[in-house]
Amino acid sequence: MEFPNEAKYLIDWSPSCGVSYIEYLENKSFASTIEFAIPEAVLPRLASIEQLGKRGFAAGDLIANGLIRLTRDIAFIRNAVQIGANDVSSVLRWHLADLAIGLPRMGQIPQPKDGALPLPAQPYEEFAHAKIEYVHGRYDHALACIARAIDGDERSIGFKPEFRFHFMLGRIRIGAWGGEIANASRDVVNPTIAETAFLDAERLLKQDTSATETEAENARFAERALMLLWAGRAAYYCGRHARATTHTREATALISPTREGLYAAAQYQLAKFLSPHNDERKEAEDALKLALERDPTLAVEAAADPDFVGKDGVLDAVLDSSIKAAKTRFVKTADEFAAGLEKAGKFAYVGVSAAQLLKEELTTLAQFHAEAAHTAETGGILDFDAAAKAVDNVKPQIADLFPTFRTRFTYDRLHKWENLLVTRAARATALYVKQCSKEFDAADDIYRKNGGYDRSGGGEKVLYGVVCLVLALYMVYAHIRLQGQTLAAAGLFFVGACWLFVLYVRRKLGLVEGVEKQRATKAALATAKAEAETKETIAAKTWLFYQRTIDALNRMRPPF
Repeated sequence: MEFPNEAKYLIDWSPSCGVSYIEYLENKSFASTIEFAIPEAVLPRLASIEQLGKRGFAAGDLIANGLIRLTRDIAFIRNAVQIGANDVSSVLRWHLADLAIGLPRMGQIPQPKDGALPLPAQPYEEFAHAKIEYVHGRYDHALACIARAIDGDERSIGFKPEFRFHFMLGRIRIGAWGGEIANASRDVVNPTIAETAFLDAERLLKQDTSATETEAENARFAERALMLLWAGRAAYYCGRHARATTHTREATALISPTREGLYAAAQYQLAKFLSPHNDERKEAEDALKLALERDPTLAVEAAADPDFVGKDGVLDAVLDSSIKAAKTRFVKTADEFAAGLEKAGKFAYVGVSAAQLLKEELTTLAQFHAEAAHTAETGGILDFDAAAKAVDNVKPQIADLFPTFRTRFTYDRLHKWENLLVTRAARATALYVKQCSKEFDAADDIYRKNGGYDRSGGGEKVLYGVVCLVLALYMVYAHIRLQGQTLAAAGLFFVGACWLFVLYVRRKLGLVEGVEKQRATKAALATAKAEAETKETIAAKTWLFYQRTIDALNRMRPPF
């Protein structure tokens, strides 16, 4: 389709725009949002309105030729980058000044190697000032500072070997239209000088041998790739197609696919540069597929670019295959998630089911699966991507269900054991044993204090013996004195009196009561202990069985 003039190149400049790059910058309207013009017929293949909103896009009014206006808040991109999102593509296309000074090491001042001469301080001070001026939109002052850092002036020497200085020079010279203040002055913007500066920065960094470790080496490759991407854009703005694609191809060769943001940005840039040329259409399609695979949001921006959507544009075919691939990824992820959820729900151990112990978690995950499926119903590439990522994010929770099941099963067994009749009976009997023991101790104390079996209460024993001896002597004396005249009567009298006295003394001293209580409580204590031992044994055997069951579960490999 043909984009009307008012919708052309809202998102980026192109050689077919009809004006030069500097004129494009001068005529570009600067605001807090970036505008897009998307074919209305393509929109459902991209995403639902809800999903676009989550990516920072807002749908607007209709434009002529079946286009719908989208806007994206620059603050959304800025916040996304600040929280770690690698939106390198946005930085490259819109040249957001406060985000895109652009290198991991731009804030670091290099330290000289052992034995080397110290680095001159003033050029790095000028470099620091240039960054401050650039971020605040004072691009002419930033240019003057970085020029002094590289070439020096009558007051100081410059330092040409520092790659950071040349990269900063390129960022100033390439211009910018995204953000609060435009860098569109003809006295500052010069893409030809920018290309040279970016290539100088990449060459100097390539010669840098300070990074030897693998991780640092990979980071250096990524930095070189970013410089080449900027050089490619500078050549593109000058209308040098061959140079632009050469620089971009060299950048893609340096970038590991694991650096998804930078890798997607490089592939997208290569596809954009190649798409207007029919003889390079296949390479353009392959590059755009790789870009959308890493960052499907780029499909929205490609749909707003006439170079991708025009009569011979590559987007239509690429979008079909990318949607199919995104749907396949989602279906596979969702099916794996559903299978894992079903397996977890069907798991049972010794009659206790996961559906019973994990009801809330399984219900929540099932609802999440349903929500992801609902997200994918619109059928856009961003819908499938969001649904697949959402399921991927919660998929590990299925593996976490088994430890939760084990914990709850252990608690469930303990709770059941605590509430068994035999366990309760054993505890009640134990309390009864304690009560019997206290009663026995009390009775035994009375028994011992009143002439019991042990040595305590000896005074009472002696008194009792003396009384009996006195009575016996008295009877003998009475027999001798009476000479048998009234022996029978006297004997009966004395014996009866003696026994009455003994009974009185024993009752008075509590001996009979103590013996009876001691015997009764001793018998009760013995019976209670025997009963407690029996019930405790049964409860202990039951708990041992439960413990073995729990131990076996803890040794089990996760079944889902």
